[in-house]
Amino acid sequence: MEEIQIECRNGKIRIHWRWCSKDTEYATIFYKEKSGRGGAGAPFHEHKIYRTASDDRGEAERALESERGLYTFTFVINGEEEGKREIVYDDVMLGEAFYIRTERRGHEEGTVVVFSEVEREVPSGVMEYTAGKYRHRLPYPIRQGCCLLVPGVYRQEEIKFRLSEPYDKAYILQ
Repeated sequence: MEEIQIECRNGKIRIHWRWCSKDTEYATIFYKEKSGRGGAGAPFHEHKIYRTASDDRGEAERALESERGLYTFTFVINGEEEGKREIVYDDVMLGEAFYIRTERRGHEEGTVVVFSEVEREVPSGVMEYTAGKYRHRLPYPIRQGCCLLVPGVYRQEEIKFRLSEPYDKAYILQ
């Protein structure tokens, strides 16, 4: 399989690809949340997707249900047979992004940033901030109600947050 395209629009997850070998008989697609542990994940379809001899293009589609966030897709070509291959696509964004809202308050030591609304926990080491000449990656997960004291910074607009890739696709900072 080559030229794999995965898109999520209008309530559907669509996958398009080009069969790259005449030896390919079928593919099975699995997907799981990025935070999911082990294995290929859940089947994308209940059945294998067979290659049509006259067509070098393939496609699969399903309704978007409760999927939201970053997903990993695994394409298993020719199943358990000899010559089996796997192709893995990481960090595909499905559904709506999660919102993170912050409130900033002055403090005698600097500025306190409160993560007032966090729809889904942000993993540790993913968010960083810059304030003036300082840059710091937060070594803990961000949850609703977390507070961060930025010492020595009294102008709240100087504090800028950023999420590292690929999480910048999954969250919207407000």
